[in-house]
Amino acid sequence: MGATTAPLAHRRTRRFRRGTWLLLALLAMALVLAGCGGRRETPEPTQPAESAQSEDLPRYRPAPVFTLTDQMGRRISTESDLKGKVLLVNFIFTHCTDTCPLQTAQMAHLQRQLVEAGITPDQVRLVSISVDPVRDTPEVLRRYAESYHADPAYWHFLTGPVEEVRQVVVEGFKVPAQIPDHHQHGDHGGGDHGESLIAHSDLTVLVDRQGQVRAYYPIEVWDWEKVLADVRRVLAEP
Repeated sequence: MGATTAPLAHRRTRRFRRGTWLLLALLAMALVLAGCGGRRETPEPTQPAESAQSEDLPRYRPAPVFTLTDQMGRRISTESDLKGKVLLVNFIFTHCTDTCPLQTAQMAHLQRQLVEAGITPDQVRLVSISVDPVRDTPEVLRRYAESYHADPAYWHFLTGPVEEVRQVVVEGFKVPAQIPDHHQHGDHGGGDHGESLIAHSDLTVLVDRQGQVRAYYPIEVWDWEKVLADVRRVLAEP
């Protein structure tokens, strides 16, 4: 009896261990791919938490310098077109069916509030950077922008070479993203297959006139009145 029971218990233990390792591997994969198809990762701020809660907005880091192409086919540069302006930057793609429609709708509402507040494109620009730059050509972005009544004077939807976009988003703004290249898209036909390869943050980033990152706004606590107040605050800074 003991000779039969011991091997059986040993086999059960091995099966349990294999099942445990498989579960851990699946959880790890889910965390890596979290984004537009699941929960997003939020970067840890470099500023102490108590500073971020103070009346003055913290200065996190310099925003990246870049030149990308907008929905009108214009080359938009932080060193000329966007220089000296307050920026609100988010990260989307046009095939996204999860957080992107809400992110874009929030920006559209903010655009209306800026107009009503008399804040001009010479002062503030909205910037939406595509994390699917292969499919999101300027023409595709133009149609998407028009569906949200985006004014191209205020609001730039940007695309560019994959590696340049990756550098701007991940290395520059320090937000997590998995940006596919054309080999990963297969037939470029869209659908769930392409979307499942893309992961990105749902944060919106505030950049001041000196090119410093001043705030990160998660989608679940987005408050356009606070965002507009923060915009006014950094506009009033010398």
